[in-house]
Amino acid sequence: MQANESISINLFFPAFVAAILLIIFLLSRSVLQQQTITQELEENQSTISSITDQIQTLADARERWVETIQKAQENLVLMFLELEETKEKVGLLPYAEGDLPKLLEAAKEQLTKPIEHQNK
Repeated sequence: MQANESISINLFFPAFVAAILLIIFLLSRSVLQQQTITQELEENQSTISSITDQIQTLADARERWVETIQKAQENLVLMFLELEETKEKVGLLPYAEGDLPKLLEAAKEQLTKPIEHQNK
């Protein structure tokens, strides 16, 4: 039995060294995979941060557009009210609904008369 014991002792050390080398190899692969995953995560976080900034910029721009449109609408309403006040001061009466086609026809005639004279 001493021969078997010496063979098993002689094989134990190389097997132990091989196991250590295998563990080191597997750990190094795991570390490399972790580094790759960490790098991908950092890139993804950077992309997400960039997209979040773009979304915030678009939201801010949208708010500015809304404010600008509201101001423009307010200005239009004020201009319309001033126009109505000016009409009253000048003495122009508001037109009835039936007068509008007649007014458009008269305006059309006034615009087409110079053109007809030029063609003759």
